[in-house]
Amino acid sequence: MKKLLLLLLIFSYSQILFSQKKDIWLTYYEKSNFLETPNYDLTIDFCKKLEKASPYVKYFTFGVSYEGRDLPALLISKSRSFTPELQKKSNKALVMIQCGIHAGEIDGKDAMLLMVRDIVIYKKYQNLLDNVDILIIPIFNVDGHERISPYNRINQNGPKKMGWRVNAINLNLNRDYLKADAIEMKYWLKLFNNWMPDFFIDCHVSDGANWPYTAMYEVEKNQNINKDIANWTKEKLLPYVLSTCEKNGHPLIPYIGFIDEFDIKKGISSGVMPPRLSTGYTAIRNRQGFLIETHSYKDYKTRVDATYHICKAILEILNKEYKTLKEINRKADEELENCYNNIKSLPVSFKNNNNYIPFTFYTYKMITEKSIISGAMRRYYDTSIIEKYEIPYYNSVDPIISVKPPFGYIIPKQWSSLVEILKLHNVKVQIFKNDHKLNVTGYRLLEPKWQERSYEGRHFVSYKSETFSNDTIIKKGSYFIPINQPSAKVIMFLLEPVSNESFVSWGFMDAIFEQKEYAERYVLEKYALELYNDEEIRKEFDNLIKNDSSFASNPLKRLNYFYQKLPYYDNNIGVYPILRIENEFKLIN
Repeated sequence: MKKLLLLLLIFSYSQILFSQKKDIWLTYYEKSNFLETPNYDLTIDFCKKLEKASPYVKYFTFGVSYEGRDLPALLISKSRSFTPELQKKSNKALVMIQCGIHAGEIDGKDAMLLMVRDIVIYKKYQNLLDNVDILIIPIFNVDGHERISPYNRINQNGPKKMGWRVNAINLNLNRDYLKADAIEMKYWLKLFNNWMPDFFIDCHVSDGANWPYTAMYEVEKNQNINKDIANWTKEKLLPYVLSTCEKNGHPLIPYIGFIDEFDIKKGISSGVMPPRLSTGYTAIRNRQGFLIETHSYKDYKTRVDATYHICKAILEILNKEYKTLKEINRKADEELENCYNNIKSLPVSFKNNNNYIPFTFYTYKMITEKSIISGAMRRYYDTSIIEKYEIPYYNSVDPIISVKPPFGYIIPKQWSSLVEILKLHNVKVQIFKNDHKLNVTGYRLLEPKWQERSYEGRHFVSYKSETFSNDTIIKKGSYFIPINQPSAKVIMFLLEPVSNESFVSWGFMDAIFEQKEYAERYVLEKYALELYNDEEIRKEFDNLIKNDSSFASNPLKRLNYFYQKLPYYDNNIGVYPILRIENEFKLIN
């Protein structure tokens, strides 16, 4: 009997010790009963603790925010491939998982701290590291993360307190991937280029929608991504991830919007993510991105658990498909390295067409009524009733603007600031060390109109465009951007003025539209009378007076008509300074 009691005591004591040992690895989120998320310092402490405890974990930083916080990263590798060079030699797939770009939407951070802990400390799921290395950004928007309040996300059900959507200078980092205004994005691009992941996951929370689904997802499958990557996504990735998550109690739905929010029978739609956004950007860099948007109505524990299981399912299928994924990524890069000869046109803008597929959609019963407050219709849900609809899903797009790749682009020396942004995207740049005479194609941009309100610190400008060709002297010091390189799509989105993502469209080049020399009215009156004696000019002018009331009633417009015909007028107004080289040539310096 004494021996039995002693054994029971020893067993109980060992269980207590084991429990205490496990307790030291409980995350802040778990200790809070799944209601809270740790601040920046506690998050970094836990990351460093993981590194210290496991040979598979490397903590490092990849930049500094505006407010002076380090941008943290964790690399998890069974082969300890802790440098880009070693990782590439390992032949394993590299998956980048980004959390907290919108720092109020912080599910991903807590899910990833749990997952890394479970893999390297509790020894669960170590098979996830067999053929995959994982690069995690636990918090991208670190300054927004520390603007903590329980009132930052009115639509969101937990955690108790969370960070803020944008960074310290009020920029939304998930609109900045191409233009790279923010310091955090400049560092991110360097990180992305150094490591060049094979797959990307971005963790978010939606702003609304109370459905039985735990989360929405988005992957690029249209003409903005390499067709082999798109086919692999449809045939291999999605079937496994969607079925696995449903089995785990987290049914997913594509990232969709209603055609008519008050008439669900009209259907739902999704399109192409523009490259200013994360997964739209990775698509034009020939890497698939998986956007996770957990539903904000769900409680925090449910959302973190969903993010965990979605990422786990992705890692499981990538461990099986890693060789195929790496090979199709390589071929996609190779295709763009020869795009001048092999690709007739690259699309830079898309719109949904009328094609659809049938879709079974589940929703909580939606109730609509007229609001006594707004006077408009309002919608709310009865979560005790689930309704099923067979509706059209419009998920097909057509390119609306496509551009033939030139042999390359020329950027004048004075626009070197644009070149520095291109280099952030791993664009290869050459320099003219001597003057060259070349035949080029250029654009003249006409009738500019600026967006009234600023967007991400800039005012979009729209314009009409016309092209011209001529022989011109390319001055020494100008930059040559060859199109045959893996970043070809980035180059065209940023340099083609017909692209809504171009530098000029974003407002980087507003000065080209500005008139800098003017003529006094009394001087123009004299020249205008002389020109008016020309029969052809007089006829054109009189027709404008007759048919255009805004012209006829504006004395300055009437005088400016004649000014534009004088040699004094600046004909460079609206001339886009970046030129296309259509024909192959060899830069010899």
